[in-house]
Amino acid sequence: FDVADRVAYWADVVAPIVNQPVGYTNISMTRDYNNESLIGDIVTDSMLWKADAYDDGELNGSVDIAFTNPGGLRADIVIPDGAALPYTVTWGATFDVLPFGNTLYMMDLTGAQIQDLLDQAATLYKGILQTSGASWYWYNDCGCNTPTAWGAYGVKVDGQPLERDQVYRVVTNNFLAGGQDGWVTFANGTNRWDTYYDMQQALVEDIETLEVIDAEDIPMDRIVQLDNVVTMLHTNDTHGIWPETYYYGTPEGFAFLASAIKAERAKNPNVLLLDAGDTFQGNAFAQYFRDADSNPIAGGLNLLDYDAFTIGNHEFNFGPATFASMLGQLDMPILGTINLDDDGSYGFINENVQDYINLEVDGLKVTIFSLTNPRVYRYELPTNIPGLTFYSLEEVGYDVYSEIKDAENPDLFVGLTHMGYSPYGDETDSDLVLAQNVAGIDVLIGGHSHSFLDPSVMVTSEINQDGTLVAQAGRYAMNLGKVNVGFIDGEVVLREGYLIPATELSVDSEMEAYLQPFVDELDAYTSTEIGLTTAPIDALNAYTEETSGANVQADAAVFELEDNGIAVDFHLSGAMSNRAVAIGATPADSVMLTVNDMYTLMPYENSLLVMEMNGPQIKDVLERGYRNWWWYNQGSPWGGYSHYTTCMLTTDAGNVITYSGDLSTLPDGNNVDSLALANGTTIVDFADADTYYRVSTVNYLAAGSCNFNNAGVTIWPLDQIVADTQFYVRDSVIDYITAMGTISPAVEGRLVFNP
Repeated sequence: FDVADRVAYWADVVAPIVNQPVGYTNISMTRDYNNESLIGDIVTDSMLWKADAYDDGELNGSVDIAFTNPGGLRADIVIPDGAALPYTVTWGATFDVLPFGNTLYMMDLTGAQIQDLLDQAATLYKGILQTSGASWYWYNDCGCNTPTAWGAYGVKVDGQPLERDQVYRVVTNNFLAGGQDGWVTFANGTNRWDTYYDMQQALVEDIETLEVIDAEDIPMDRIVQLDNVVTMLHTNDTHGIWPETYYYGTPEGFAFLASAIKAERAKNPNVLLLDAGDTFQGNAFAQYFRDADSNPIAGGLNLLDYDAFTIGNHEFNFGPATFASMLGQLDMPILGTINLDDDGSYGFINENVQDYINLEVDGLKVTIFSLTNPRVYRYELPTNIPGLTFYSLEEVGYDVYSEIKDAENPDLFVGLTHMGYSPYGDETDSDLVLAQNVAGIDVLIGGHSHSFLDPSVMVTSEINQDGTLVAQAGRYAMNLGKVNVGFIDGEVVLREGYLIPATELSVDSEMEAYLQPFVDELDAYTSTEIGLTTAPIDALNAYTEETSGANVQADAAVFELEDNGIAVDFHLSGAMSNRAVAIGATPADSVMLTVNDMYTLMPYENSLLVMEMNGPQIKDVLERGYRNWWWYNQGSPWGGYSHYTTCMLTTDAGNVITYSGDLSTLPDGNNVDSLALANGTTIVDFADADTYYRVSTVNYLAAGSCNFNNAGVTIWPLDQIVADTQFYVRDSVIDYITAMGTISPAVEGRLVFNP
């Protein structure tokens, strides 16, 4: 035989196979290299269907997603003009689509890896990954393979938002599985299995099952191109966590987040970067440098090029001078005056803080308004916030937001707040309440409640039927929040938000180098040895019982005040946290304490004050302390009351508070039996309104926090303050231990609970 004869012979042999009908179609199925296509959809549908059955022998959803590359789809299946319907689909037609003999290859990928793959697809370098089992939006600012802004958004798997830390079972082809054509993430998949099942055979079997293909058999709109995207990266309640930090092995800090910020900007230089407050306070790093001429936190925010900053309640902790020094070093707009007025006494705010700003992103106008925490007056004494008035949502009124929106007519209307996600106790002002009562706010990015909203929450109500997306990134720079808003024809079609955890990130070398001189200076201070302890300083159970940690803090408070010439009869407050240090300390093996241990025990700045109080006033405070103890023993949600260790009152050495009542009977306002002072030599007469005692406490409690208020008005007699100091509890404990040389913390029976 010559060549022509051989070809003719095999053509006759192959013809019955090639022309064998495998099914029928009423629609043409064509390719689109740079978008979703019907061919891509039916091929990936067949991959998912066959892999699911092949994975464990039955169709049960064991495989989540199918991906294939558009370059592997080599032909369309087109119904010729005038052809009768349904049109026959032959084996040869399916071979023309998938001629390479690729096989189904299964693996496990995390949500984060899937996000990376789809982000890569949006570059159009090798076209759009054809997809089954998932849906997603994509953006590419030039519609080409050299974009400056691109990404995948709103990814859903089986109708649910993609979860970055979840493991998904994925099927692709063996070519992509090896990381070919630049799809290297596939090569990093785990639990891998090449089934050696031919992709074309899977397509043939799927078509045979469908019998006649109609449009409804191949659902479209699983991959949708956006005209514009606004991405907002956000942080909140980072509380001074900037250097590389690990809390029980979990990474924290802007040293990590900076790498994610850079990576996001590499994909889209137009992203906005926003901070929702409580940024300049909360740990040794923040407290030590609070008055520095070059504040490392302000400098870090500037280095990262933040677009806006909202004031949190803890920014007010240090008084007007430090407030102005810290925030005055920021290069970005400072927001928060919609619900805050300064009569001029405080300073800085009227000249430097705004109600809202307008920004332009990708030709779109973005208006960002802001609310600070409306309850700062509960957390700070009037002397620390002179001239400031904070307003609730109702006092501000719900019309102000529509007034701003009507005046500015933005494409995107965003709130940057520090109120908390949802009502907490009697503190109802929150993002949830705002979203339920106001229509037209597209996104609220919040802080204060340390809520890990992953994914972000869409809040709707009768008033707000289109909904508001509410986002928050937790606390302590553990996550970078990311909110995406997608537009088609000028209309918002996508709102989503999720968290990028520091656990996924590496330390950014530029940020690390910036922070290192500050870290070195702080380490020299916090490593300072202050004295020995023969027992652990333990406040782990300080919510519901007397602890050695709370006792040390109470004793140190009285020591500090008296050492500075301020007389005190007794002290009332709780531990500054539920933490412990020097766990292994014993009389035979004492432990040297450092300044850093004190920051562990007392991360917040609580200052001491003294007021004169009579018997009835003291009883009111102690009854409220008992109520806290009672509800804290009931477990979450603690009666809806604030839940902090500081709220669980203890007293200093030589004094005993005795309560009566049991955990099965609600507090009745008559549960305080006695307060014995000076080793029992003095018993406070709770009915005596004429005898006054000098009582020390901390500013947080005195302002009415920790449930020590009635309808927002503190029950502590602030008009009877005789000493309002800037002595912090932490510094007091440092001074106390230094003076003592060695301490022996203990539970001494200062709190007695009788049934």
